Amino acid sequence: MPDEDTEKDKIAELSRFCKEIVIILQTVNKNEYQAVLTFMRPPSDSFAKAVIFPEPNMVVGKFANKKVALIRTKPGPEVRKFIEDAIKEYPNARYVLVVGVCYAFDSNKFKLADVLVSDTIIDNMIVKYNGQGEIGDRGQTVHVVHDLTKIFCMDEDTDCPASAGRSSTMYSGTFCCNNVLMNDKVMRDKYLRAHPGAIGGEMEGGELLKFVLDNKLEGVIIIKGVADYADGTKAKDWQFTAAMAAASYTESRLINVPADKLCLGKYSGYYALLCVPLQCTLWIYMYIVIFHTIIRHI
Repeated sequence: MPDEDTEKDKIAELSRFCKEIVIILQTVNKNEYQAVLTFMRPPSDSFAKAVIFPEPNMVVGKFANKKVALIRTKPGPEVRKFIEDAIKEYPNARYVLVVGVCYAFDSNKFKLADVLVSDTIIDNMIVKYNGQGEIGDRGQTVHVVHDLTKIFCMDEDTDCPASAGRSSTMYSGTFCCNNVLMNDKVMRDKYLRAHPGAIGGEMEGGELLKFVLDNKLEGVIIIKGVADYADGTKAKDWQFTAAMAAASYTESRLINVPADKLCLGKYSGYYALLCVPLQCTLWIYMYIVIFHTIIRHI
């Protein structure tokens, strides 16, 4: 009976923990998942490690001293179902951090295991081709302007914490996101010509961007290590090292962020912008009513 009661107490504690989660860390493949899991800590002293809860592809715990959920999804557009399920389990989640591996456009500028962070996300799920076979944009382009940008996008290229025995540099810029596993230099260069200056690409950011906008969450940001150049030589050799670099950088930037910086307080985002003025208005109205009541009785 005591063991049964202890188990019930732990489940109740995890349920409360889930309601306080504001950040979802999204990964796809095993390397990404394991890299992020390396930096996860138990939800509390009641647990020995981060806990799979409440579904097999969901892990709750602390990452950079923040209460988070780590989820492993399928790639491309199928990610939406997983994030929808996650939001049901973690109803107060406001931010999605897409952590893992990507391809870089410029092999001369970006080395393997460098970390690329999105300050702009282009949804290339739907594209058009002109008469010369070049790609034109038909999706959404969103400049990532929210708390996450201030935390993860530095003003200049920045050295990252050494990870897996390799130093990395962080670059921020435009990410091209589509549902194609890119490994063709000709096609890759068409995307680059359509979006000059883009730094990298991946498969989940576009769908997650649409989900965040549709559900009025605070924001989504892509933080990924360079694992290849989508030039026909794609391999898994660098995936874990690149994923570790991304996870390490994410933790290093997030760990010094105060809880209220990520709207972990009473109100968050646009709701806070509404509630604070509304509270002030109600207080002013109350004082006016009290003042008029006193005047009438004098």
